[in-house]
Amino acid sequence: MIESLWPATFPVEAVPDGDVLRSHHLIYPLLAAFVSCLRVHDWYPRRDPWLVEGGIVLALFGFLAAWPHRPGLGASLTGIGVALVLAGSLRPLWWQYFPRDQQVAVFLLGAAAADDWISHALGWPTPLDLAFKRWGVEGAAVAVIVLSVVVVIGLRALPRRDYPEPV
Repeated sequence: MIESLWPATFPVEAVPDGDVLRSHHLIYPLLAAFVSCLRVHDWYPRRDPWLVEGGIVLALFGFLAAWPHRPGLGASLTGIGVALVLAGSLRPLWWQYFPRDQQVAVFLLGAAAADDWISHALGWPTPLDLAFKRWGVEGAAVAVIVLSVVVVIGLRALPRRDYPEPV
Protein backbone atom coordinates (compact mmCIF):
# COMPACT_ATOMS: atom_id res chain seq x y z
CA MET A 1 0.00 0.00 0.00
CA ILE A 2 2.80 2.42 0.86
CA GLU A 3 4.45 1.86 -2.50
CA SER A 4 1.32 3.08 -4.27
CA LEU A 5 1.27 6.30 -2.22
CA TRP A 6 4.90 7.22 -2.76
CA PRO A 7 5.61 8.76 -6.17
CA ALA A 8 7.87 7.02 -8.65
CA THR A 9 10.07 10.12 -8.81
CA PHE A 10 10.82 12.59 -6.06
CA PRO A 11 9.89 15.34 -6.45
CA VAL A 12 7.03 14.84 -8.87
CA GLU A 13 7.58 18.28 -10.40
CA ALA A 14 11.15 19.23 -11.28
CA VAL A 15 10.15 22.90 -11.11
CA PRO A 16 6.87 23.59 -9.27
CA ASP A 17 4.27 24.78 -11.79
CA GLY A 18 7.09 25.55 -14.21
CA ASP A 19 8.29 28.58 -12.23
CA VAL A 20 9.08 28.93 -8.53
CA LEU A 21 8.42 32.67 -8.64
CA ARG A 22 4.77 32.21 -9.61
CA SER A 23 2.21 32.80 -6.94
CA HIS A 24 2.60 29.72 -4.75
CA HIS A 25 0.80 29.16 -1.49
CA LEU A 26 4.09 28.08 0.01
CA ILE A 27 5.92 31.39 -0.30
CA TYR A 28 3.35 33.86 1.00
CA PRO A 29 2.18 31.90 4.05
CA LEU A 30 5.79 31.38 5.12
CA LEU A 31 6.52 35.09 4.75
CA ALA A 32 3.41 35.88 6.80
CA ALA A 33 4.48 33.34 9.44
CA PHE A 34 7.90 35.02 9.56
CA VAL A 35 6.24 38.37 10.22
CA SER A 36 4.19 36.74 12.97
CA CYS A 37 7.37 35.35 14.54
CA LEU A 38 9.07 38.73 14.35
CA ARG A 39 6.17 40.25 16.29
CA VAL A 40 7.08 38.15 19.33
CA HIS A 41 10.83 38.02 18.80
CA ASP A 42 12.86 39.34 21.75
CA TRP A 43 9.94 39.44 24.17
CA TYR A 44 11.69 37.02 26.46
CA PRO A 45 15.44 36.40 26.51
CA ARG A 46 16.40 32.92 25.25
CA ARG A 47 12.83 32.05 24.28
CA ASP A 48 12.64 33.32 20.73
CA PRO A 49 10.95 31.15 18.09
CA TRP A 50 14.24 30.25 16.38
CA LEU A 51 13.03 26.81 15.34
CA VAL A 52 10.14 28.29 13.37
CA GLU A 53 12.23 31.11 11.91
CA GLY A 54 14.97 28.68 10.87
CA GLY A 55 12.40 26.39 9.29
CA ILE A 56 10.96 29.30 7.32
CA VAL A 57 14.37 30.33 6.01
CA LEU A 58 15.27 26.72 5.15
CA ALA A 59 11.96 26.12 3.36
CA LEU A 60 12.17 29.33 1.35
CA PHE A 61 15.80 28.66 0.41
CA GLY A 62 14.96 25.12 -0.63
CA PHE A 63 11.95 26.19 -2.66
CA LEU A 64 13.28 29.33 -4.34
CA ALA A 65 17.00 28.65 -4.73
CA ALA A 66 17.62 24.90 -4.65
CA TRP A 67 14.51 23.29 -6.18
CA PRO A 68 14.90 24.74 -9.71
CA HIS A 69 18.52 23.53 -9.97
CA ARG A 70 18.58 20.41 -7.77
CA PRO A 71 14.95 19.25 -7.47
CA GLY A 72 15.56 16.41 -5.01
CA LEU A 73 17.64 18.54 -2.68
CA GLY A 74 15.30 21.52 -2.96
CA ALA A 75 12.19 19.47 -2.29
CA SER A 76 13.87 17.80 0.69
CA LEU A 77 15.05 21.10 2.20
CA THR A 78 11.61 22.60 1.66
CA GLY A 79 9.90 19.64 3.31
CA ILE A 80 12.26 19.72 6.29
CA GLY A 81 11.75 23.46 6.66
CA VAL A 82 7.97 23.20 6.56
CA ALA A 83 8.10 20.34 9.10
CA LEU A 84 10.20 22.54 11.40
CA VAL A 85 7.64 25.34 11.10
CA LEU A 86 4.81 22.99 12.04
CA ALA A 87 6.74 21.31 14.85
CA GLY A 88 8.12 24.59 16.17
CA SER A 89 4.69 26.17 16.34
CA LEU A 90 3.56 23.29 18.57
CA ARG A 91 6.58 23.52 20.86
CA PRO A 92 5.34 23.67 24.49
CA LEU A 93 7.82 26.39 25.48
CA TRP A 94 6.40 28.67 22.81
CA TRP A 95 2.83 27.96 23.92
CA GLN A 96 3.78 28.93 27.46
CA TYR A 97 5.12 32.39 26.68
CA PHE A 98 3.58 33.78 23.52
CA PRO A 99 0.01 34.71 22.58
CA ARG A 100 -2.10 31.91 21.21
CA ASP A 101 -3.25 33.86 18.19
CA GLN A 102 0.35 34.12 16.96
CA GLN A 103 0.96 30.43 17.53
CA VAL A 104 -2.23 29.32 15.82
CA ALA A 105 -1.57 31.68 12.91
CA VAL A 106 1.95 30.29 12.44
CA PHE A 107 0.65 26.72 12.56
CA LEU A 108 -2.11 27.39 10.01
CA LEU A 109 0.25 29.26 7.71
CA GLY A 110 2.67 26.35 7.99
CA ALA A 111 -0.15 23.97 7.11
CA ALA A 112 -0.92 26.03 3.98
CA ALA A 113 2.75 25.84 3.00
CA ALA A 114 2.73 22.08 3.64
CA ASP A 115 -0.27 21.80 1.32
CA ASP A 116 1.75 23.29 -1.54
CA TRP A 117 4.83 21.19 -0.76
CA ILE A 118 2.79 17.98 -0.69
CA SER A 119 1.20 18.75 -4.05
CA HIS A 120 4.46 19.64 -5.81
CA ALA A 121 6.83 17.14 -4.18
CA LEU A 122 4.60 14.10 -3.76
CA GLY A 123 1.92 14.80 -6.34
CA TRP A 124 -0.93 14.11 -3.93
CA PRO A 125 -4.12 16.15 -4.36
CA THR A 126 -4.47 18.72 -1.59
CA PRO A 127 -7.40 20.95 -0.57
CA LEU A 128 -5.91 24.30 -1.60
CA ASP A 129 -4.69 22.99 -4.95
CA LEU A 130 -8.07 21.38 -5.63
CA ALA A 131 -9.77 24.73 -4.88
CA PHE A 132 -7.38 26.47 -7.24
CA LYS A 133 -7.93 23.94 -10.03
CA ARG A 134 -11.68 23.96 -9.61
CA TRP A 135 -12.38 27.67 -9.11
CA GLY A 136 -9.23 29.38 -10.36
CA VAL A 137 -7.34 32.12 -8.59
CA GLU A 138 -10.47 34.05 -7.63
CA GLY A 139 -12.22 31.02 -6.20
CA ALA A 140 -9.16 29.92 -4.26
CA ALA A 141 -8.79 33.46 -2.90
CA VAL A 142 -12.42 33.42 -1.75
CA ALA A 143 -11.85 30.03 -0.10
CA VAL A 144 -8.79 31.38 1.72
CA ILE A 145 -10.68 34.51 2.83
CA VAL A 146 -13.58 32.43 4.16
CA LEU A 147 -11.14 30.14 5.97
CA SER A 148 -9.36 33.19 7.42
CA VAL A 149 -12.64 34.60 8.75
CA VAL A 150 -13.46 31.26 10.37
CA VAL A 151 -9.99 31.15 11.94
CA VAL A 152 -10.31 34.71 13.28
CA ILE A 153 -13.69 33.89 14.81
CA GLY A 154 -12.20 30.74 16.31
CA LEU A 155 -9.23 32.64 17.71
CA ARG A 156 -11.55 35.09 19.42
CA ALA A 157 -13.17 32.14 21.20
CA LEU A 158 -9.83 31.02 22.67
CA PRO A 159 -8.97 32.20 26.17
CA ARG A 160 -7.26 35.54 25.76
CA ARG A 161 -3.70 36.02 26.89
CA ASP A 162 -2.58 39.62 26.76
CA TYR A 163 0.58 40.56 24.99
CA PRO A 164 3.28 41.01 27.61
CA GLU A 165 5.54 43.99 27.85
CA PRO A 166 8.96 43.24 26.36
CA VAL A 167 11.59 42.44 28.97
